[in-house]
Amino acid sequence: IDLQRLVTNLQTLYPNLTWHVDLVNVQTLHADASMMHQVLTNIVKNAAEAGAQNIDISARRTDQCTQLRISNDGTPIAAEVAREVFVPFFTTKKSGSGIGLPLSRQMMMAQDGDLSLAERPVTSYSTTFILTLQTYTR
Repeated sequence: IDLQRLVTNLQTLYPNLTWHVDLVNVQTLHADASMMHQVLTNIVKNAAEAGAQNIDISARRTDQCTQLRISNDGTPIAAEVAREVFVPFFTTKKSGSGIGLPLSRQMMMAQDGDLSLAERPVTSYSTTFILTLQTYTR
């Protein structure tokens, strides 16, 4: 899939956020477009609901994997909550269902990938999620 197009579509859904995007080294992903759209939308939606004003998306590829780092400057995730964010039906939101992040992780795993919360966010941000996909060579 075209990673830039995926991010551009996401930006149109959240025009009030300031976007910092570094995809220079990764143009494409070997992934399901629909699943990736859902995963990224969920992460950005959560960030917006946590009061984020800025979203940073960067991508890096090695011989083994491709990683997307999605960071935001919203309310940080407390340490005791961080352990639970991927547990189904766990939520800190009054109107939340607690299925977004667990489902997003399942979608990543269905693509032989992973979704994790970084122990330390990217500098200047409060929260960073890491999406990892295997790198396939042709």
